[in-house]
This record gives sequence, structure tokens and C-alpha cells, in this order.
Amino acid sequence: MMEAVNVRENRVVAHCVSVYLPITQTWIYGQLVQMRRYHSCVFTNSVRNVDLFPFSEVYLYRQCGDRQLPALERVFLKLPQYPPTYAQGMRERGVCLLHAHFGSEGFRLLTIRAVLRVPMVVAFYGYDVSELPRRGALRRWRFWLRFLFLMADRVLAEGPYMRQCLIRLGCPPRKVQVHHLGVDVRKLPFAVRGFPYHGPMRILIAASFREKKGIGYGIEAFGRVASKWNRLELVIVGDGPLRPQIERQISQLGLGDRVRLMGYQPYERLIAIAQESHIVMAPSVTASNGDTEGGAPVFLIEAQAMGLPVVATRHADIPEVVQDGKTGYLVPERDIDALAERLEYLLDHPDLWPELGTNGRRYVEAKFSLEQQVAKLEDIYDDLLRRRKGAIG
Repeated sequence: MMEAVNVRENRVVAHCVSVYLPITQTWIYGQLVQMRRYHSCVFTNSVRNVDLFPFSEVYLYRQCGDRQLPALERVFLKLPQYPPTYAQGMRERGVCLLHAHFGSEGFRLLTIRAVLRVPMVVAFYGYDVSELPRRGALRRWRFWLRFLFLMADRVLAEGPYMRQCLIRLGCPPRKVQVHHLGVDVRKLPFAVRGFPYHGPMRILIAASFREKKGIGYGIEAFGRVASKWNRLELVIVGDGPLRPQIERQISQLGLGDRVRLMGYQPYERLIAIAQESHIVMAPSVTASNGDTEGGAPVFLIEAQAMGLPVVATRHADIPEVVQDGKTGYLVPERDIDALAERLEYLLDHPDLWPELGTNGRRYVEAKFSLEQQVAKLEDIYDDLLRRRKGAIG
């Protein structure tokens, strides 16, 4: 049994995630540890990677209610929502607000929200906006979304593109708000990039091996420019279901000695690899099943904070993150010629790297710092709790 907490003394937010925490979801961890005016706790179905994301208050949903669920509540386990008894642990913890990470988690929490009678923030991140509404068996997700939009108090989108997607799916414009994901710029070492007269020149891709990441287009574009610079190499950090296909492509293009597949790496190792790189590429595309970035890859923000020039696609909210011509270059999706041309241009003009990198750092500090964005998130919590207090009073 969890120890009860006085809500008046502790403003407790329950951050709800299906899994705590996939290795790629560093932005959620950043929000948890950066909170200053609210106390964070996590509720989840399963726990992973606690060595990478240590946090003292992580609770499993199934430990929040009675061990023996009433017959009626056992029915909820067969539905896409959590049973009401799961609210018990949150009430004992003094939770005053729910923050659901991903729309699917928000829908599962609707019954708990009704039991607790507290405001709920739902943050969307990508597949829940683009892929889920298109899946055959899950087209009912569109119907569920409308119910979620009705019940949620605030819906968060990474950028203006995602905001418009949510509005098209039925979210009232007054409820959906752009809230950028932040990065801890203090932990991202900035360095002015210069042409490496000794050692390799590195282009870096950091992404899961999924269709929407467009890695195959990036490899082909790299292949078109690799012959011009014999010290040029492509480093790819990530893994996923398309790895066999990517390995075949590398072999067929004869790039086996120029492309390094690093697999998934701990965050600190990824940052170290980025420090040794010169250009970052993000060739994201809309996948055949409709899946998109939704917002933009967080690593693009981190890379710019470190002074890395970027070549990326005009996809989802990437244009919100990368300033074309100022912090990097944007090209159309699936345009291998354009990708190759921009890579070649950057490699031909290393004198541009310092300006692009410095602009990137300043842009991230101004719009995407973790401290700033978490403070704005706490302002959102303040607003919702004031509204609730006003409605009750």
C-alpha cells in the first residue's frame, strides 16, 4: 500500500506511460527530472531501462488497485481502458493532475480520470496522430479519439503541423496547444565544426530502422557523394525491423566499408558519437501505412545544440525545428538527388559549418531548452488547476 500524501502540500502529477521507458524516449525522462514546482510520479504497465532512466517513484498500474478485482471491473481489462480500481494508488499518492504520454495512453486513462475527477493533459508524439487512425482494425481509433478530445482538458502537440493534424482528427482548436519538446542544453557540448584534415569525415543518422525514418534514402544519397571523399563515412545509430533490408542495401551499393551500423546506443554514447561527427542527416518520410514523425526527431534538436549542421526533409514538424538555410538545409521527402546535392554542398563548403552550427545552438537555446519548456508545461498545469478550482468554487 502506498503512503497517502496531502495534496494541499504537494502538487503531484501522475505521468502515465505504457512502458517506462523505451531507450528512445529521453524527452519524457527530461520532463520528469526537470519539474520544479510539481512533484512527478510515474504510472506504467511495465518497467525497462531503469539503469538509463533512474527515477524513485515508478509504480505499476496493477499494484495500484485491489489484488482481487470485482467481476464488473475485470470486464475493463478486456476493454481498451484501465479499470477504475487503478485510481486507488493515484488517490493515495495525492495525484492532482494526469499527464498521459501518447494519445493511446490518454484513452486508456479516461475511466481513471472520471474516478479521480482531476484534469488530464494528453501529449501526442507521432504514431498516435498519423498511423493509428489509418490502421485497418484500429480505424475505430478515430472514434475513440473524438471521445478522448471531448474528455481531455488539454492536448499537446510538438509543433504546428501536428496541431493541424489533431484538429483535422476532431480536436477542438481551443484545446490543442503547441508545446515543444525540450533538451538539456547544459549537457550538450557545443563545438564549432571544421573540416577534418586528418581522420574521417562523418555523417550521422540516429533513428530507429522504420520506414518513416527514410534511412534507405539517406544511404543512397550518401552513396552518390561518397566517391568524391575517400575519408567520408556514414554512421547510423539505431536498430529495428528494417535492419536486414538496410544491410542488403549497403552491400548492394558496395558501401560495406563506408557505412557503420552501431545499433542502439545509450544516450551518453550517442552524444559522444555526435561529438565526433560533422553533419547530421534526417531523411524522414511519410510511411506507406501513413506513419510520420508527427512532430520532429528530438535528436535533430540535440544535434543543432551541439553545433552540427543538418540536412533533413520537409516532413511533419521538422521545418519547425530546422531553419532552412540558417541551421541546416531542408529537401523534399524521398528526393535522393536533393539529399545528395545538399550533402555535397555542405561538404564542399566547410566554411559554412561554424555559422550554421552557431545559429543552431542559439535557436535551440531560444526555443527548445528543457528548462524553458518544462516551465511552460508547469504553467499549463497551473492554468488547468485554476480552471478546475474556479469551476468547483
